[in-house]
Amino acid sequence: MDLERIRLMHHMKRIQKTLVLQRCFNIYRIKCQKRRTKLIFLMVRQKKVKGLVLSIIYVYVIAVARLQIKLLAVSSPYVSINDFAIFMGVFTIIASVLLGFITDTLTDVLKYSGVVLCLIIGRTICGVVNNLLVCYAINQLPLSKAIFMINLCPISCAIMAAIFLKEKLTRSYILCLCVAPIGIYLISLNMDDQGKTGSLTGYLSAFCSIWLGGLVFIFVRALNLYGVHASWVYMSCGIGLFFQPVIWNLLKDDVLHFEQYTSYDSFMVITHGMLATLFMLLLYYASKYVEASFIAPISNLENIFSIIVDIFIFHYSFTIIEIAGMSILGACIITIVIIKMQK
Repeated sequence: MDLERIRLMHHMKRIQKTLVLQRCFNIYRIKCQKRRTKLIFLMVRQKKVKGLVLSIIYVYVIAVARLQIKLLAVSSPYVSINDFAIFMGVFTIIASVLLGFITDTLTDVLKYSGVVLCLIIGRTICGVVNNLLVCYAINQLPLSKAIFMINLCPISCAIMAAIFLKEKLTRSYILCLCVAPIGIYLISLNMDDQGKTGSLTGYLSAFCSIWLGGLVFIFVRALNLYGVHASWVYMSCGIGLFFQPVIWNLLKDDVLHFEQYTSYDSFMVITHGMLATLFMLLLYYASKYVEASFIAPISNLENIFSIIVDIFIFHYSFTIIEIAGMSILGACIITIVIIKMQK
């Protein structure tokens, strides 16, 4: 009996030791899981911060570039949309070649699949047409009105991201899509003096650019997902922008007027080309860290800049109806930004 009791006690002690070891192992495993989860959270957060910083820099670079378009539209009769396009194209091609040479990606185009090549061509066509629409809208409308409408592309971007990239579309986006047209209608009501408030074709151009601008974000995001390097994304865009005025000049005489530029005109179009190249690269690298529908809402910080410019530089006075329309558009934009930042 004593032997059996001793054996039972030894057996119980072994079971207790096993239970203690299992408990220690479980505690250690839970701690490891928590650490791993925390590291993943920090990595995701760090990526979002990088994407946010790049997006904000992109906003202010593009804001200055668009201000240059408006300033030259007001002051110079010889600088047209085609002048901006050819300088943007030249600087974009140069930057893309240098970037491709540094990263050894110039020959990557030979390895791309048919789908990737179609995406590059689609990005090029949409980028060129959208650039034409944006420049025309800025020329025809007060700067803040044009920018408010153009920067509604987060709504179109979210819809197309849900369709093509399978990103989630919330009810808030759908609500903004329904409310935003009311704001557009209100800011376009006061067209008695079209020299100040803008022409109908200007509003139509801005409306079309909303959808094309969203589509550009989708193409850039899709190309990132396929691992296409920035050098080829923007090489194709630069070639498209360069040949746009060249082809236009073949169809119609006297399109470009380089010989009539003042030193101010030359400085503005050259710096615009540099800034345009910079904001394209910033957009590409920002989309490496965050979703397409995250970048687009942040671009609406440009609205604040454009209102200040309209009031203090162009001396434009807004009516109550225009303020109401811009408030509705602003509310849509802020709603989308808040939703994206909470994710």
